[in-house]
Amino acid sequence: MEVEQAFRIAKSDLEARPIYHRKRESIEYHLLIVFVALCMGKIIELIQGRTLQRVVDELKDKWTVTLHDEISGNSLEVILEHKPH
Repeated sequence: MEVEQAFRIAKSDLEARPIYHRKRESIEYHLLIVFVALCMGKIIELIQGRTLQRVVDELKDKWTVTLHDEISGNSLEVILEHKPH
């Protein structure tokens, strides 16, 4: 029961939509992806010391823009605190 509840919480925190599979292989892959997401969420909570929902809320407005010059091969990464207009 705890695992099922954890899956539901993780899926709602990650805003995952329900997916319906018919083939056994698709179901197993889906469960693997959800399980990995659950593990990653737990690791993030432990490292950050905050709930996954709080971390996700804090990241929603952060954007990273990478500018890449194909001629020189140089890149510049710009981190924005708010979504660009």
